[in-house]
Amino acid sequence: MTCKYNHTLGYNSHGICIECNRAAVAKWRRTHPIQNKESRDKWWKANRGKIHAATMRRNAAKLKRTPIWADVERMRCIYEEAVRLSQESGKIYHVDHVIPLQGQTVSGLHVPDNLQILLATENIRKSNHY
Repeated sequence: MTCKYNHTLGYNSHGICIECNRAAVAKWRRTHPIQNKESRDKWWKANRGKIHAATMRRNAAKLKRTPIWADVERMRCIYEEAVRLSQESGKIYHVDHVIPLQGQTVSGLHVPDNLQILLATENIRKSNHY
């Protein structure tokens, strides 16, 4: 099925042509740069834990260190807790792998039981050591 512009990609869950919607969103972003930036910044601030969890999950997947049975929701909660601690204390916290993903003698997995929340200074001092 095609839209009135003969796009063939299909329709989203709201019944809108996917290609037409992409074009409309791109146009809005170009014509409303300030509102777009404000909206994007607001979303980033409200979802920092999700962003950090997704970034680490992506990095770990590249290393093929996230098993299929990993509890992704639990890992996301750990990252969100680190963000919360940072915001409340004013100190920077990191989520660290107890056993590094790329250790010299042993390599850990990207799973909840291998994650810990550390002050950034401690994590940097620990570096890639077990």
